[in-house]
Amino acid sequence: MRKLLTTDISKIILVFITWKALSIVIAQLSTLFIIPQTNFLGKQFVQNNLDFRLWTWANFDGEHYLWIAKNGYRPLEYAFFPLYPFLVRVFDFFINDYILTGILISTISTLAFLIIVYELFKLDYSKEIVFKGIILFLSFPGALYLNSVYNEALFLFFVAMAFLSIRTNKYFITMIFAILASATRVVGFFLIPTLLIIWFKNSKRILYLIYILIGSSGLLFVIIFNYINTGDPFFFAHVQKYMGAQRTTEKIIFLPQVIVRYFKIFSTVDIKNLLFFTAAQEFILSMASVGFIIFYIKKIRFEYLLFSATVILFPTLTGTLNSMPRYILAAFPIFFSLAQLLKGKLSFTVVTTAFIIVQIINIALFTNAYWVS
Repeated sequence: MRKLLTTDISKIILVFITWKALSIVIAQLSTLFIIPQTNFLGKQFVQNNLDFRLWTWANFDGEHYLWIAKNGYRPLEYAFFPLYPFLVRVFDFFINDYILTGILISTISTLAFLIIVYELFKLDYSKEIVFKGIILFLSFPGALYLNSVYNEALFLFFVAMAFLSIRTNKYFITMIFAILASATRVVGFFLIPTLLIIWFKNSKRILYLIYILIGSSGLLFVIIFNYINTGDPFFFAHVQKYMGAQRTTEKIIFLPQVIVRYFKIFSTVDIKNLLFFTAAQEFILSMASVGFIIFYIKKIRFEYLLFSATVILFPTLTGTLNSMPRYILAAFPIFFSLAQLLKGKLSFTVVTTAFIIVQIINIALFTNAYWVS
């Protein structure tokens, strides 16, 4: 059994290393075909002559996370939850390079996440399906952000650990990782209703209920942190409209209205414009994810369905699908349900290949400072 487990984990590590190496190679080769932009670069945080193949992964939001880690919050940066930049600051004490620290945290978190989800979804699927799910997940266009100085990988690790812990009746550990997840991303709060459903189905012990409810305290900490520093407990939400993502936080905008807005974009923007590619990617991946959840609803474990649906739909209420290829990563259970659906070799190959092509384009654009999600 131990040998079998080691073999399985070795396969996961091999897949991960292959994906990681190809991502770095693609980023480097892309400079032969694309003229790099000069704004929103992580380059300003370079220490010790760090190779450009690494600092290009700190572009856009990575720049904000590194500033917070190094210098503390500027007003607009309260949109970013504090745990990831805090960990970058802590571990930089040992590594002495903020960009390298951020990349290492994301890299280790991604590998740990893959191993955890392997153990998690083996509870429901065959090993073959789980491996297919991992490949689909790493191939997904938004998976490039797992390489970046972003909090995506760390958040996914916390969520996966919370799910695995509660599925194996380790409620105190569940509480710890729920706290960490809700202090990393606002959608970490949506773990709580999902965990409550699992608790109700499996345990109903009051002590375990208390553990789960305490799991929401990560978000409470962020609310208190915002109130102390800005006077507005929900400043992290109110500041979103100033971050250039065209988000609206004063009112709820429902998905049909967002769809209409995107059709207006498609009818007015030149198809050769990068904005068209970005909007098309956001729209297609968002609609495909929502459609998959709706039409495959009976095949997805209910608690995973609830979590996936909430983390996908919640950002759309701000009136845009901006960053959805990245946000969809948090709905990782759907990739394993999709793997079960794509049992045929041809269908799995077609979908995976399509994912990979778009991810290659995304890597090339992102690392050269062109916004893709």
